[in-house]
Amino acid sequence: MTRARIDHALGAIVQRLRRADETLRARLGEERTQRDEACEAVRIREDELARLDDTVAAHAARIDSLQTGRRPVRIDTLLGWQAQRDDAQTRCRAQAAAVTQAREALERIEAGIAGTRNEIMRNDARVRQCEARLAQSRAQAEREDADRQDEEAEDMVGTRRLAGRASNGTVRAGGGR
Repeated sequence: MTRARIDHALGAIVQRLRRADETLRARLGEERTQRDEACEAVRIREDELARLDDTVAAHAARIDSLQTGRRPVRIDTLLGWQAQRDDAQTRCRAQAAAVTQAREALERIEAGIAGTRNEIMRNDARVRQCEARLAQSRAQAEREDADRQDEEAEDMVGTRRLAGRASNGTVRAGGGR
């Protein structure tokens, strides 16, 4: 393969890698947006879980106060409060599961971001490597061109000397007769 073809191929590879870099960076931007949305979803679910925890604690405190025996309590009132507490605990468990799912989704998104960043770093390394090879190839071509020009100049000087000697020899030969 000629140097020109190699240089052309390396240039095409660099262009392809740069297009891939643009695609990867766009994907990274999308993933960051998804991460921000997932963080907000986690925050909302955690806030709701805290609110439900407070509700469960309030119901438990109310039930405890009813069971102290200081005043008479109707059994249906106590059972009603226990049912409300049980319902709040069920919602609290469901919300805790939702928080866990939201956190897992966030972790998957963050893993995707890390993977995309790694791909960007590998792609950047490939671009730098190809650009370095292309620069080396071009520098080698310039050195070879300079060497060729030096050889041509030396050949011209040698040709002129021979021509000069030949013309001096002709004059001497002609002048000596």
